[in-house]
Amino acid sequence: MNRAALLAKVDALPREPGIYLFKDVAGEVLYVGKAKSLRERVRGYFQPGGDGRLFVRFIEQRVADVDIVVTHSEKEALLLENNVIKIHQPRYNIRLKDDKSFLQLRIDGKHPFPAIVPVRRPRKDGARYLGPYASARAIRTTLRMVRTVFPLRDCRDSEFANRTRPCLKHQIGMCCAPCVGKVTPEQYAELLESAVRVLQGDTGQLLERLQTDMSDAAAKLEYERAAVLRDRISFLSTSTEAQAVEIQRFADRDAFGFHRRGRRVELCLLEFRGGKLLTSHPFSFQTDLPDDEALSTFLGAWYAGGRPLPDEVLLAVPAYALDAFAELWSERRGKPVRVVVPRGGAGQRAIEMANRNAELALKTARDQESIELRVLEDVKRRLGLSQSPRRIECIDISHLQGGEPVASLIVFVDGRPEKSEYRRFRVRTTAGNDDFGAMREIVRRRFRSSRSAPPDLLLLDGGRPQIAAVVGVLQELGVVVELAGIVKPERRGRGLALQVGEVDHVVRPGVADPIALPPDDEACFLLQRVRDEAHRFAISYHRQLRSRGALRGELAGIDGLGAKRVRALLIGLGGLRGVKAASREQIAAVAGIGEALAERVWQQLHRSRPAD
Repeated sequence: MNRAALLAKVDALPREPGIYLFKDVAGEVLYVGKAKSLRERVRGYFQPGGDGRLFVRFIEQRVADVDIVVTHSEKEALLLENNVIKIHQPRYNIRLKDDKSFLQLRIDGKHPFPAIVPVRRPRKDGARYLGPYASARAIRTTLRMVRTVFPLRDCRDSEFANRTRPCLKHQIGMCCAPCVGKVTPEQYAELLESAVRVLQGDTGQLLERLQTDMSDAAAKLEYERAAVLRDRISFLSTSTEAQAVEIQRFADRDAFGFHRRGRRVELCLLEFRGGKLLTSHPFSFQTDLPDDEALSTFLGAWYAGGRPLPDEVLLAVPAYALDAFAELWSERRGKPVRVVVPRGGAGQRAIEMANRNAELALKTARDQESIELRVLEDVKRRLGLSQSPRRIECIDISHLQGGEPVASLIVFVDGRPEKSEYRRFRVRTTAGNDDFGAMREIVRRRFRSSRSAPPDLLLLDGGRPQIAAVVGVLQELGVVVELAGIVKPERRGRGLALQVGEVDHVVRPGVADPIALPPDDEACFLLQRVRDEAHRFAISYHRQLRSRGALRGELAGIDGLGAKRVRALLIGLGGLRGVKAASREQIAAVAGIGEALAERVWQQLHRSRPAD
């Protein structure tokens, strides 16, 4: 569509709420937005001189067409926008991690003695989930501290079912040993609920009750029980004091700080619960969106998928469609949710704190990026590259004596892993342990089918033979890319440790001598990290396939057990060992299995054992 036709189409858009999709000449969706009035909103992008939006350049250079979907209300447009963004993943929308990437705590209500288990991928299985938590390290540390006060089990269900005597953790007071009947389900449930309250930040009523219980125990001369209660009170008091920042007026608030430099945006979310600051979540991204639209897109993604909503959401800058957000979130929560830009009082103080944290986080990130770019310049100089290798791809081959050969391709951008672009391959056309043939196959598949541009540096785990195998494929495909291979130092005898002074070497096509990289050199450390990450990713995939293959072999011929259910067993019970250790009931509890199939699986795995 030419420019005149596009402008005519924009002028003819309806003045109704809905979403709009900017597309390029190939029909790819570049950006998805929402609007209270589609015509006014979209026309703003095409006004002479723009309306101050930072991404008018993107509109002028890339957009060839615009599609719309009219909705009944602006709230409905918000919901539709989030769904369409997830489907198309437009390059100019903010890409926020999905909820599954955040750590949550799972409590299985069907188990008489459930454990609190950290998980990344919540399922609709009837279990209770706490979170999500942005800081996995922080919540795991808190969970360990909670277990020292409330001795809940943390073993797997398969271990729990097969234990006949208390474990070491019971002996040191960190588990109440429900596996051997040391506590009743009612006593355990009371411990569990107390721990959940602490994890949710509610310690007030619990402290009062523990104080009363401690006094009663002391009066009855139950000094050991009183000492345990005293330790619990001490822990809870300390954790409460650590959350000393208070907001007096509202119980639950989310305050979003906002700081920007050019395309780089830093958001800082401060979560206040029960009047106390519980945690801080930093978010960094680059976008051409204006501030109001960037924040609006972020909020729509952040609170999607059932994330808990507070009484009030405080914003540093006005987001687009504030009223629609408030209506949607209030309906979802069942109670009012206010969305405001505070102009004074405690709310403004919370935003000032969030803004300051966002500013400091952006400065720290920019300083770190400056260091990483200097390291990349050093890599360029040492390896004699034509440009700084801001995008590095590395390929590694893994197999066990030629069996199940696989390959990994990992990506580092500006010195950091870009895990969303990792790829793994099964080697299809190369048989046995032919590493060179496998390397040729993977390079051909990567550059023949991929739409992404070649990397600034393609790193191979290997030396000149690997490079020689790859050069011909690249020439055949007409791909021009900088090549290098990283080689570990050769050992002079079986089992000998590396000697002092032995270092990794990098070989380059057309360069006679290998390039030695001192182990204390930052450029060396980066290349080693890339190589080791590729090796780790390949090995993990290979082990996964071997584990699945071993289980499928043992379960071959069981009626009703296909690949999908085998995968469910592996994930649900913790791999092959967990499946073998599981009881009939635990196998049946896995989604899609059921009692009849669980019995066949159990019998197959225990053929040599007498039935219990």
